[in-house]
Amino acid sequence: MPRRRRKIIASRKARVLSLLESHGAKAVASEIGISVSSVYKIKRGQNHHKDLSETALALAKNLEKYRNEPATFLGSNHCISDTIYGESYVFQILAGLDEINREKAIDLLDHLKVEFAELEDIKDWGELKDTQITSDFINRLELKAFERNFKGRCPHCPK
Repeated sequence: MPRRRRKIIASRKARVLSLLESHGAKAVASEIGISVSSVYKIKRGQNHHKDLSETALALAKNLEKYRNEPATFLGSNHCISDTIYGESYVFQILAGLDEINREKAIDLLDHLKVEFAELEDIKDWGELKDTQITSDFINRLELKAFERNFKGRCPHCPK
């Protein structure tokens, strides 16, 4: 019968990460009593959530600037398309948007669909409608970024 994998609890993850700063992966694995591959998996997960968090903050910043730009179509059913990624040259100049890595942003979307009901039906941030860009939505996005607690899975999640 195959061996059942144990789930690593949050307190153990925190200890692994704190020890990893001063010790090598092998030393941490023997200290905690887990495999070296588990140590690397925890580290990859931390880096992945850091990337998601940075992307969420950049998206929130771009959405807030987009909301405050008088040239937008807020209140309409207009899609924001590539503006969100800072790829629209006009909006880069008008609102000072940051460029965002599309692949990381779509990974973030995969994670957030679990908790944000308004995102369930979209496959790309560019499909977000002006009516969905509320201050409440932006605040929840920023909160998730600061929490670094992303549910759901994306294709790039550490396995």
